[in-house]
Amino acid sequence: MNDFREKAACTAIGFILMGWLIPALSCALGASDPNTEKKTSLPWLPGPDTQARQELKEGLQAAQEGRWPVAIGRFKAAHERSFVWPPALFNLGWSCDKAGGQPLRAAIWYRAYLAARPEASDAPAVRRRINALLADTEQAISRIMGMEEEVCRTVPAKDSGGARLAYADAWLGLDRPDKALEIAKRPDLNLSLYWLIDVARKFAEQGQIGRARESAQYLRGTETWDHSNSGFAFGAIAEVQAKTGDIEGALKTLEEITSAGREGAFKAIAGAYLTKGDLAGCQSLMTLTSTDYERSLVMSALACGLAERGNTAAALDMVDRMPDSEGICRAMALTAVLRRFYLEKNWHEAQSCSHRAVRELDKTALSHQEKEHFDAACALARLVAEKLKVAWAKEEFVTRYENRYFFRVNPTPWYDLARAAAKKAEDKEAGMDPSMVGYDAAQEAWKILDEVKQRIDPNLLDLHAEEKVLCLRDLTRTLAEKGEASMAWAEVLDWMAAAVEVERDKAYGDLKSLETSAKEDNSRYRLLPVVARDWHLALKRFRQTDRKWNDTDKARLKQ
Repeated sequence: MNDFREKAACTAIGFILMGWLIPALSCALGASDPNTEKKTSLPWLPGPDTQARQELKEGLQAAQEGRWPVAIGRFKAAHERSFVWPPALFNLGWSCDKAGGQPLRAAIWYRAYLAARPEASDAPAVRRRINALLADTEQAISRIMGMEEEVCRTVPAKDSGGARLAYADAWLGLDRPDKALEIAKRPDLNLSLYWLIDVARKFAEQGQIGRARESAQYLRGTETWDHSNSGFAFGAIAEVQAKTGDIEGALKTLEEITSAGREGAFKAIAGAYLTKGDLAGCQSLMTLTSTDYERSLVMSALACGLAERGNTAAALDMVDRMPDSEGICRAMALTAVLRRFYLEKNWHEAQSCSHRAVRELDKTALSHQEKEHFDAACALARLVAEKLKVAWAKEEFVTRYENRYFFRVNPTPWYDLARAAAKKAEDKEAGMDPSMVGYDAAQEAWKILDEVKQRIDPNLLDLHAEEKVLCLRDLTRTLAEKGEASMAWAEVLDWMAAAVEVERDKAYGDLKSLETSAKEDNSRYRLLPVVARDWHLALKRFRQTDRKWNDTDKARLKQ
């Protein structure tokens, strides 16, 4: 009966999408699909309940009355109570489409609908609409980027510099560092040019080392006394050169750095030597170091190289020779040794390395290197959770430091633990975690996700919603590969993550509303290039995700 009422409501509305009629959609939205509506024992993928159906009904009523924001809210509520339910997914796309100003958001929800029901009779028509919406998105991006001079003239004088800076950042996001450099060189731009670090990096990533150096040199010319920003720009260039295998070029660039910025270059160059298997070359970097931290970075890389080659004794000796004050570098070197012991199934030594890494991190727990400590603890937590025991990782590297600032405000370590448990679900050998196999491991991952709600501010969790969705995707995909879930569910979750990315900042995500409000407050025009940048990045992600899953869709249809 509920399905019939949904079908009738859909038919009444008609589904005319900006001049595009889909006569068969009423059936698609109301019909029961045993592949996507069946009840599941997976707690993160509930089926549509009575409340979800009521939300859908109210959303359809609001849509019939043209109250699109209300309709979107109701459809989203229905989706959150059902997840992989085609009626909720399609209607989210449809309402965003009809509301206007958010073509990419509409396209993503339409694509999630196709993921949940690839065999739908209206799939070709939905795909055509998606392509039209993607074209609309590209046109909007081009229009906004062509409005640079107009926007900078329109905003209040006090906001003109901020608008230029927003356009420079947008050009970088669109892979046009040349346009960003043009803005930096404008004589009327009275702003700090620290962001030329990113311009130099982008040029280097595109293989334009000459233009990258030009950007760094220009930054150096604008600094009256402190060359730290230009040092970081040259350091960024050296990092890119080293990571692409140009060690000689990276060493020459390193010579340009006279202040801060050398650390990242040393780390990247040492890593490049290790990739080549050249431990002697890595060792030669020691003669170029000038601080304990730089020496520790190189020694940490050497320890990693030795551990990878099975020489754990020499690797541990290298750790012992590092300055005692550099606990983070010592802990990261122990990571490589721990990984080697795991490969050798030497559980006792692996556990010993884990405990020693904790002691090294404890040395720096009260230091000013708060972010570095957090990154190191997270890296070790991931490794220990994946290779040894999830419980150990949780106890030694997450809850141990949960009162420190980054652990209080960032749920990433918890999501890492959950994803590690998801990976264990597909391990052929349980190793040190015999309870972490198959569905039991997935259930443990779900418990960890549930636990994070009690520890992190809900407003901060919203900022990391994409990470949670991707974690759920990994759980579902693992079980799908074991035959315990539908691969369609994993795909829908992938599209949900893409939707979260687009919807993260509601302040300017709706281009139609932004342009309307800007007519009343012209300072808001400076947000236009932010929209263009974010839409461009989300569009790239859309196409990457689409390519990844298209073959999966075709394979499912053949079965």
